[in-house]
Amino acid sequence: MVTETVVEQVVQALARGEAVSAVARAYDIDRKPVRLWRSRGGYWAGTGRAVRAVASRSWTHTVRGWLHVRRKSSSMRRCCIASSA
Repeated sequence: MVTETVVEQVVQALARGEAVSAVARAYDIDRKPVRLWRSRGGYWAGTGRAVRAVASRSWTHTVRGWLHVRRKSSSMRRCCIASSA
């Protein structure tokens, strides 16, 4: 695993105008993360994905109304199918 200090050095080397391939070779790292760090301007801890604001509610809160309606309509369908058979 690459430490944050190495990532900072890589970003500084890229800022000086060194080529991605040259930097990757110098630090014995694949070119893909070097390109990623160049586009991001550094390393973000965690899963490696962009840091985003944590929502105060879970995603189920946003679809709770739809889930409620969906559950009602599916139970009504089962009820109607059972009674007509």
